[in-house]
Amino acid sequence: MIRIYQNYPNPFNLTTSLRFELPEVSNVKLNVYNMLGQEVITLINTDNMNPGYHQTYWNGADRTGKAVASGLYFYRFEAVGQETGKKYANIGKMILLK
Repeated sequence: MIRIYQNYPNPFNLTTSLRFELPEVSNVKLNVYNMLGQEVITLINTDNMNPGYHQTYWNGADRTGKAVASGLYFYRFEAVGQETGKKYANIGKMILLK
């Protein structure tokens, strides 16, 4: 079963980690959005991610490297298993406090 865990710490100041587990080789996408639904940054966009435990970080910057404002952000995690074709999606909330 695919699992995504709540980011930690939350709320966060400098950096937060996003962790997930994959049961099979999967295509994975992990994006961060602002309150208006605009994409802030793509943290992961890859095919053929190996099964197991994975972790990535977000440092509160947009795709150009500019620090974003304090506030509520959303992460959207999507995965598609290559063997089974099972699709999984989850949206979580995180708070950036400066």
